[in-house]
Amino acid sequence: MDETRRQVDNELRPPQEQEPRNRKELTPRAIIWGILIGILMLAIALYMLMMTGINFPAGPVAALMGIILMPLFGGKATKYEVNMVHTIASAVALSSTALIGTFTAAIISGYEFNWRVFLTILFLGNIIGLCFISILRKQLVEDPSLKFPGSIITKDIVEKAENPPKYELKLFIIFMIFIFVFSLCQKVFNMIPAQVDLSKFLPKGCYLDLIIMPMALGMGYILSMKMTSLLLIGALAAHLILAPIGTSLGWFLDPQVNYKSMQDFNLSLVLGMAIVGSLVPVIKQRKSLINSFKIKTSDIRGSDNELPVRTLMIIIICAVIAAMIFYYMEFKVNPIFVLVTVLCMLIMSVVSIRATAEAGINFAEVFDMFLILTIVTLVNKPVAALLLVGLGTCMTSLGGDTISDFKTGQLIGASVRKQAICQFIGFIPGILIGSVIIYTFITTRGIGTAEAPFPFAHMYYGLANAVTGDGLGSVISLPRMGIGGIVGGALALLGLPATALALTTYLNPGFFIITAIGGFIRGFTDKKYGREIGETWTNAASGMMVGEGLVIIVTTILLLIK
Repeated sequence: MDETRRQVDNELRPPQEQEPRNRKELTPRAIIWGILIGILMLAIALYMLMMTGINFPAGPVAALMGIILMPLFGGKATKYEVNMVHTIASAVALSSTALIGTFTAAIISGYEFNWRVFLTILFLGNIIGLCFISILRKQLVEDPSLKFPGSIITKDIVEKAENPPKYELKLFIIFMIFIFVFSLCQKVFNMIPAQVDLSKFLPKGCYLDLIIMPMALGMGYILSMKMTSLLLIGALAAHLILAPIGTSLGWFLDPQVNYKSMQDFNLSLVLGMAIVGSLVPVIKQRKSLINSFKIKTSDIRGSDNELPVRTLMIIIICAVIAAMIFYYMEFKVNPIFVLVTVLCMLIMSVVSIRATAEAGINFAEVFDMFLILTIVTLVNKPVAALLLVGLGTCMTSLGGDTISDFKTGQLIGASVRKQAICQFIGFIPGILIGSVIIYTFITTRGIGTAEAPFPFAHMYYGLANAVTGDGLGSVISLPRMGIGGIVGGALALLGLPATALALTTYLNPGFFIITAIGGFIRGFTDKKYGREIGETWTNAASGMMVGEGLVIIVTTILLLIK
């Protein structure tokens, strides 16, 4: 009956929107390649978050890899198959990244890594976010005010599947192979240094180095010259001007001797800059914020014939009840409080997703910080608060990916039902494999080390402990936090990326130098050869990121074997 109704609904659509009955779309090879590519994207995304706190754009790169790899088995791929590949891959990649900040913050607070807790939060958060956003699919996807810039970029790549430009694919493959060999020599055989110390040539108190990281070079090329130049200026100002001043005044130890001492001092400034700097765009986009709360009841009653809305609602209810029971049994948090918190987080996830789709601004981080402060104040349990907020970050992360993929599918005329199936296929291996990678990173690299800075972990930890007062004197300085807030607000009013600039005072400057080199190469290419050629070479940048990502997987496996 359901299949018959779908066929009738399909025939009633305009000709350009009708779904051909026998086209290749959700095929076995699309599922296999989607999972395999997704695992690679997952490793890259987790590594980037661990090192920089920057989110990796998995969708476009996954689509490009699908175009390259799918013809190896089964012949030429259709754009609909490639769309399914990138949908599964992005679900794999983003299903466990959202919890990395709050969970590592809980570990800094003294909580031990618990597989059962980690996997339960990931599963419940992803399933609630996926189902809830799927229910609101029509409202969000068909809203003309939502531009979905990321979906449009992915759509442009997917549509090249049936006639791919060979020179673009060659660029990707050549650079991927070259960087794979390079990174293998660097990370496995230790033939190439990972870092070059430049501080020994500088006066006391100054700190500078160069991180040899192809992934960051490729990311810099994609981010463009303007953004990377701003980040470089922030990093140089923090480490060549502010660092020697702070050292001479005794605020912290010489960063050439003890870099963490300066990081601890700057944490309060970073928090203030990030919070206020994130709030200013929210206020400036208040119209979008208000519109985000307008939800059509028709969409919740089941007007979407492509998806079983009632079934999705039942799944959400069961998952929310499970979350209430879980947080009470594990952390003794009142179930009613958990219910109210989950409902608030669902609303905030929709707001964040809509704002990102309309204005390209990610509000998720400021919402996370607000929730941490609120929940810790109410329950006075930092670890429980961090892990409860982690449930919300999972909702927003996979929910945002789901609606972005739905939009890409709408633009090319893909099957909504099959895309929803892809999301469910993808997030299960994503949380299982992602948890193994995160565990390996934490146990072998630590948290807060040069090999694993985990910047947002320390920010969230500082917020949680600022409320309870545990270790407050050594972690948070309210005056410095206030100064950071003033600076962050001023930067945001000027239209500058306050949160990203805040991280330049906390993270190793070597990362921003190598990223800026990538940005300068992009600027030179655009000016010398034209913007179109510059865009073409983003395939080479993507190949660099994927090449190092493959080596990350290899080293992770080797560490697990040890």
